[in-house]
Amino acid sequence: MWRPLGEKAGLSFVPSPKVRALITPVERSRILMSNPGPLRDAYDLAATVQRFFRRLTRQEAIAALDPRLAIGRAYDASVRINRAIEFVEFLEAQEPAITAGVDSLFGIRGRIRRARRRLISLGAAVLVVALALYFVLAEPDETRQILPAGVPYPMVHGGLVILLLLLVGSLILHLRQFGRQD
Repeated sequence: MWRPLGEKAGLSFVPSPKVRALITPVERSRILMSNPGPLRDAYDLAATVQRFFRRLTRQEAIAALDPRLAIGRAYDASVRINRAIEFVEFLEAQEPAITAGVDSLFGIRGRIRRARRRLISLGAAVLVVALALYFVLAEPDETRQILPAGVPYPMVHGGLVILLLLLVGSLILHLRQFGRQD
């Protein structure tokens, strides 16, 4: 045993039997991969994976071509075909219900379009009458000049107010009917 600082003092380059060497698994795999020969071949992961998948593919191909399993596969295929035919027959039986649903959907769409047109026309009429009433109230002298002789101004003012109230009431009724479920 060689001690650089003498027999009794200093450090030794020889490990003491009381010291344990700890090697982590990563270090151990690096050591094994760096060793040549049979140890390295046993831990070659790429080759092991390739062998595994080659064997698995070969076993699956042999199982697919096995005549003993052909009857089971044919039975499975016939069951799937029967299920597909039953599903098509079910869809054919549901055709009247599907047609009625589609017709109902298109009917609802048509009613919504008609109601929307009615609401837009009523809203436009309310705006036109409100604009005319504003002009009558804001410019009474010009309104009297535009009116034909014999048509009193209070009659035009009252008529426009009544017409505006009727249009607004009709608009409210249509909006309530539009929101109601049939």
